[in-house]
Amino acid sequence: SVAVEALFPPRALVRACREFAARYPSVELRVTSDTLDAVASRVREGRADLGVVSGDADTRGLVVRGLTQVRLAAVAAPAHPLAQ
Repeated sequence: SVAVEALFPPRALVRACREFAARYPSVELRVTSDTLDAVASRVREGRADLGVVSGDADTRGLVVRGLTQVRLAAVAAPAHPLAQ
């Protein structure tokens, strides 16, 4: 099973799941979405085999490997003061 931080981009998650299913059709993939530290806790406690978290997660006691870089952008309505 895979636990994924709730803020992980849904399109990227769906794409990765499809690619996994195509490559490993006999493996059942279970995906859960949770908060940042809850994902790491699931892995630490054995309730998930793999977790996908951002760099702010408490990953003590876990093996961490870089996966991808996610671009984030701030957005505001054109008339909002922060858009000026």
